[in-house]
Amino acid sequence: MSALQQFKIQNLKFKIWGKGFTLVELMIAITIVAIISSIGLVTYSKAQMLGRDAKRKQDLRSIAIALQLYYQTNKRYPCTAGWQESYQNLKPNNWISDTCAADATLSPQYINQVPVDPMNTGIEPWKGTNYSYIYWSASGFGTCTLQGQNYILLALLENTNDSDSLGKKLNFPCGVAGFAGWGVSPNSFVISN
Repeated sequence: MSALQQFKIQNLKFKIWGKGFTLVELMIAITIVAIISSIGLVTYSKAQMLGRDAKRKQDLRSIAIALQLYYQTNKRYPCTAGWQESYQNLKPNNWISDTCAADATLSPQYINQVPVDPMNTGIEPWKGTNYSYIYWSASGFGTCTLQGQNYILLALLENTNDSDSLGKKLNFPCGVAGFAGWGVSPNSFVISN
């Protein structure tokens, strides 16, 4: 084997070995990928949270439209003896029932299916720890004194800075200025008439 051939073989081995990464370069690359991944995960989680909140607000608006249609036909909203919650009901597609008329329901005549919270994790969402929808149309709540003539729909929002949350609004349902003082989370989204 000539000296030139030996040089080419050694040079070839050097080129193959010289194209690898050092441990420091690998650690830097892994660190950069980890930082980008964590930023992406936080952004993705926030986008999911905002998406669930947007669904909650749209769901309550859809229920409010169905309630208006119900009112046009029956001259009252579905009566309740207290709060009705989407989480507690065994039939979540029809959790708003009318205690004044047992056979009158919101679904399917006024809305195909009464929506439930995307997470639907527990009762009493006004306390700020559980996610479900609630409906109320009983008497004795602020200026809402006639059963079936007023209503309140409430959902807890995950975004504490949402401009539609109860804590960011000056008007309160049924004129109850102390609504937030009753233990209702300022992160609640409320629709009332």
